Amino acid sequence: MSGPEAAKVPNQILDVLRQHRELFPHSLPDGLPPRRPYDHRILLAPGKLPTRAPIYKMPPDQIKHHNQEIARLTAKGWIGPTYSPICAPTIMVDKKEDGSGERKMRMVINYQALNALTIEPEFPMPSVQSVLEMLGGATVFSTMDLEAGFHQIRMARTDRWKTAFRSVQGLYEYKVMPLGLKGAPATFQANINAYLQPLLGSGVIAYLDDVLIYSATLESHTKLLEQVRTAGVNIPGLSNKRGWHQARSGQG
Repeated sequence: MSGPEAAKVPNQILDVLRQHRELFPHSLPDGLPPRRPYDHRILLAPGKLPTRAPIYKMPPDQIKHHNQEIARLTAKGWIGPTYSPICAPTIMVDKKEDGSGERKMRMVINYQALNALTIEPEFPMPSVQSVLEMLGGATVFSTMDLEAGFHQIRMARTDRWKTAFRSVQGLYEYKVMPLGLKGAPATFQANINAYLQPLLGSGVIAYLDDVLIYSATLESHTKLLEQVRTAGVNIPGLSNKRGWHQARSGQG
């Protein structure tokens, strides 16, 4: 962290962040993520399979972006060719304008038919009321979000075929947890809670890919940041905590 953004952050906090620059990569490395406590499973209603969907019609410009995204995800090692009795359709949607003037698109998979037959796992999310109560007395806050959080969790190998989607190049399946699956938020929350369990409710709140760290004083906040760093880095399978994307601090 440097420049105007760093000028707003207390030196004690900056020291912690700079000591652990490896926690804040610009992008995730290629390949499957480390083993987490829980792979994502897709449990279907007994005797049920979603119907196969036809490929959606795309104009040439969308096909170009579609092929680029397939190539990117394949190079990352996050998807691969498959042969599956089910498949979901894909569409391309425009990304938010970033000022470059270049059209950018993202691929969206319509898992509606699959989700309708999926048995959703239960995992508690923190309520707004409980969060507000825990923040009482806190004056120093940091937030961290995880880069491509869902893609940092593996799909269970036995369930990959259920993520199959249609492409103009054929069928592909996800090796990591994709967006849009019923139950994916619960799997993500279960994993992040497993890593931060000793700290949850005692200065740390996790809600999906956002982690809030709160303290009454700057000194205690610095120690807590180190504890969060340790929880993320020293756990087997998450050795470099490569998912932490950025941190912002504020006092008030």
